[in-house]
Amino acid sequence: MHRASLVCSSYPVFLSPSSPRLPLSLPLQHQLPRSLPASFGVQLPSTSPQIYRHAVSLLHSSATQEIVETSASGLDFVDVGYVYSVHGLQGEISVKPSTDFPELRFTTPGTRWLRQQVLGRETIREVKLIDGREHPGQKSWILTFEGIDTVEQARPLVGSTLLAREGDRPELEDGEFYTRDLVGMRVVMKEWKERKKFQKRLIAAKKKLREMEQQHVFHGFRFGEKYQTSLLANHIVGINSKLLQQALQNIEIPSKRWNATELMNATKAELMISSLKISGEGSLGPCARAKKVVTNSSLQKKGNHLVSEGKKAMVLVVHNSEEGNECDPHSVVSESTANKSLALLQTLLSDDQRFVKIENRASMPLVLVLPALEMQMLEKLFLDNDHFAFDSKKVWFLEEEKLPIVSRSPTEQNKFKILMKSPWETLQAPVGSGGVFSLLSSHNIIKNLDELGVEYIQICTANPRNAIGNSMFLGFVKSCGADIGFQISEYAKHSEERFNTMLSMNVMKKLTNHINKLEFYATPKLNSHVEKVDKEFIDVIPAAPNSYELRSSIYSCLNACSLDKVCVMEITE
Repeated sequence: MHRASLVCSSYPVFLSPSSPRLPLSLPLQHQLPRSLPASFGVQLPSTSPQIYRHAVSLLHSSATQEIVETSASGLDFVDVGYVYSVHGLQGEISVKPSTDFPELRFTTPGTRWLRQQVLGRETIREVKLIDGREHPGQKSWILTFEGIDTVEQARPLVGSTLLAREGDRPELEDGEFYTRDLVGMRVVMKEWKERKKFQKRLIAAKKKLREMEQQHVFHGFRFGEKYQTSLLANHIVGINSKLLQQALQNIEIPSKRWNATELMNATKAELMISSLKISGEGSLGPCARAKKVVTNSSLQKKGNHLVSEGKKAMVLVVHNSEEGNECDPHSVVSESTANKSLALLQTLLSDDQRFVKIENRASMPLVLVLPALEMQMLEKLFLDNDHFAFDSKKVWFLEEEKLPIVSRSPTEQNKFKILMKSPWETLQAPVGSGGVFSLLSSHNIIKNLDELGVEYIQICTANPRNAIGNSMFLGFVKSCGADIGFQISEYAKHSEERFNTMLSMNVMKKLTNHINKLEFYATPKLNSHVEKVDKEFIDVIPAAPNSYELRSSIYSCLNACSLDKVCVMEITE
């Protein structure tokens, strides 16, 4: 089983505020542990400050070690070293560092603290650091404290933990985090190559957006927490800038927009290579017209042979709409809606008559295109049902193609602006059925299918009302020598998102290599968004349509070949 893309995500971790602070007096007793491992932070119920931590992506980070302590005076400390011996005769001490900033902690004069045991009680003592130097041979540091001038004065300090104020921790570079800030987060291990690969993709994506004069998308990098800027980086990398440019250019050029009605009109005008009308039961209707007189059984037989030989692949497009309703591309996918769409899909996959026969499934590659929020549930559905007899190595799950929602400049006719859902998220909407072609291209699926010997690819809506497993349709396309075939029913005539089409590998290569063949149109929509005004982000709530969602239909594939290489099978009720 193949995953089209690897989505690396971090989940916010909220640590509840600790108990109210209680005043404590020095020395501390049974409140601070004697020693702490470097990978853990300490929170004391009576002294910890209120802290809310948010998750960050470990894909772009490195951890820095310093452990937090809390004193009775309410100051937070970090453990920076351990005093393990006296050095020389002048009261100097040797310290093993437990910090990634030894130069800062051990050479900068100023106040430090020592946590030590005195008569069985744990105390924190303030000391003044005068000087420090590294002792490379021992991997340690030699420190001089004010008032500690003799061996006798220094010896009681051995065994102490050296502390510094937590508030004095240095600022880290982007992508670096303190170890304690990572405690409790989900760990996603990634190789260094993956991190560098993402950085290169981010740089390239930002360059493309600059060329399109969309620099406002980067404003969020200057604000917010690191997990938020990481979210913005993922959004920027996820923008298909090539497709976005094509869509924006395309909507400015009027062109013929194909749909089921236009296709049927072309059929009546006999502009196509062939058309065939059959009843819902699959028998030939009285209006059958073709260059060759063929029988129902011969078409079925030809189609079955191609399927059994592994010459056909299927792309199922799973919508988040309910049965019988038009899909709203901008709707929020609720759990109940997702469950309904997956239940419909399960019904279809379990139907041996309306879908691909069980004995033919192992030889047929299958690609499923669906909303991101349904991905995990669909993968589980396939695992629980033994992939419905498909070969798991020939099954791909792809997240539906999306493009940013844009607004038109009020002063410049051909200038558009990407709208932001938040300072760290772009507003997006699904491209529609035409987005399947760019998905198959960007994930290299067509190349994989070509290597498997696939000659035809069926792209259709996953719905039990579609007789998408009928091999007669494939046999009809093959018999006509067509590059594109459409199966049209009354169910599909009134919606561009209900479709069943068959394309030859040749025309699929042409479409995926030349995305400019796709036809886009802009749908006016009302969308709330945020904008940066001066140094603040403000919410914009429009009262009228203020933006455009960029859409493409499966019917735009008709721009990739002449009508004399297109055939239509019409299914009557």
